[in-house]
Amino acid sequence: MLSMTGYGKGIAEADYGKCTVEIRAVNHRFLDFAFRLPRGFQFAEDLFRREISLVLKRGRLDVSLVYENSQLLDPEIKLNEPIAKLYIEIGKNLESLGLKNNLGVAELLKFPDVVSTNIGDSIDEKKQAQLIKEASQAALKELIKMRSEEGSRIEEDMRAKLHDISISINKISEIAPFVELEYRQKLFKRVTDMTSKLELINPARLEEELAYIIDKCNIDEEITRINGHIKHFHDIFLECGQIGKKLDFLTQELNREVNTIASKTNNATITKLTLHLKNYIEMLREQIQNIE
Repeated sequence: MLSMTGYGKGIAEADYGKCTVEIRAVNHRFLDFAFRLPRGFQFAEDLFRREISLVLKRGRLDVSLVYENSQLLDPEIKLNEPIAKLYIEIGKNLESLGLKNNLGVAELLKFPDVVSTNIGDSIDEKKQAQLIKEASQAALKELIKMRSEEGSRIEEDMRAKLHDISISINKISEIAPFVELEYRQKLFKRVTDMTSKLELINPARLEEELAYIIDKCNIDEEITRINGHIKHFHDIFLECGQIGKKLDFLTQELNREVNTIASKTNNATITKLTLHLKNYIEMLREQIQNIE
């Protein structure tokens, strides 16, 4: 089991440069990327996507790259003044439309092509790509290790909660027959009291109708399905790959069965136990949101 939360850092060096890659991961329904790359390294985005997609299937990943060029003695950063003036002019035009112009130096420097640098210009792109690939693989290895360790902790916690759910379900299973018997006796008494003056009442027919009503309140099937879902949880824990969505579906099914039990019974003890079950299931659901 893999968590979707983690961090990895990888460093790769050669005589022409040093590459540092950091990957931070949080939970997300799909595989989503955010990149922070030096100017001139936009080509690395596709490389990162390919390398990461080979091993990760879900999560939001923030990928940052720092590249130090060993062969560059005099780094230069140049201002593209015509482009900068165009951005400033556009800002003034928008201001005339009633919009607030908060374009400052810091904001202006973030726009594409306002400044240019010679970092990376003297190195072949293929060599840079190889160095980036090595650093990204090292970062991914560290990230997966952390995600695996976190996944193991989540699994241990989920198994404990499933054990608590099993205990509560066993208690409900023990109480249910007595609750059903008590309900049958009370219902039979109320009906017979109401119909005591009617001579045409058929006792056999009355018993049959009461049995039908009581059967509607029987929760044996729900208990059996919940125990089956718990077993399925443990089976899925043994699987490899993406299991988060499967576990999420099972959690929904658990919650549905518990809601059915709560609606079918009118016993204070069972009602209290179903509230505990809903609490455990909600905690399970929160943990599952962080599983790949």
